[in-house]
Amino acid sequence: MSPRVSSYMSTPVIAVEPSDNLAHVRNLMIKYRIGRVIVINEDGRPIGMITKKSLMKAMIRKGLITKPLETILVSQVLSKISQTVRPSQSIIKAAKKMVKYKISGLPVVNEDNKLVGIITKTNIVRAFSERFKGKMEVNEIMEREFLEVTPMHTVFYVVNLIISNPLGKVLVEDNGRVVGIIAESDIISLSYSYPSVFKVKYRKKTGVSPRGVLSVTREHVVPIAQDIMTPNPITVLEDEDASIATRLMILHNISSLPVVDREDEAKGIITKMNIVSGIIKIRGK
Repeated sequence: MSPRVSSYMSTPVIAVEPSDNLAHVRNLMIKYRIGRVIVINEDGRPIGMITKKSLMKAMIRKGLITKPLETILVSQVLSKISQTVRPSQSIIKAAKKMVKYKISGLPVVNEDNKLVGIITKTNIVRAFSERFKGKMEVNEIMEREFLEVTPMHTVFYVVNLIISNPLGKVLVEDNGRVVGIIAESDIISLSYSYPSVFKVKYRKKTGVSPRGVLSVTREHVVPIAQDIMTPNPITVLEDEDASIATRLMILHNISSLPVVDREDEAKGIITKMNIVSGIIKIRGK
């Protein structure tokens, strides 16, 4: 029998209201290391969700990129919720909804449609790790087409790649070897607010000022992939058991792993959503 949603859902749920601001949302994501927050109404019923990726898209597409986060309300950027699950339903049903509707988490509601939990890709990855060892290899479900940049590509280019591609992850390669990985969290978790990613940084150096005087001058530098990537990422072999990938994800609290061959050459990437799809395939075998 397939495990139930109630066995793996997270509760209590980190939730916000439409009148909260995005600075509060961002702080919650960083504090609790979560990728989404549920938006509830005054009755405790889920009405929307904000994910890291939807937050970035909203900042650009709705022209909010120049505004401080504390001035932008949740109601302005939330994605409306159309799908929920019940605690008694199977995680297979939850996985199918995630894949079909391309969503990363589902509110869990009771008979009165009030929020009682949330089941996410992470919860399903944990179920895979515990229940499906030896059922599938990494190469059966990994992404073979992936985004890649060099350490010297600009942050502007990287952000556009992440926003425009469903994968939401970028591998940083140097001479064929994976040296880093960049995800939404690497952008959201910057020590400065999101719009500052697009500001030019500078470094101080000794030089001649425009007036011809020897002094400390500012050399402006465009931020690059190397500045924001997670270096030396944990990798997994393409012919290893997929449950090894899930255990690494859980142990290190990461959402994706570069997939390499025995020569350490990048072959793809495996994400939590690949694991969600894998559970459905296993069930169908």
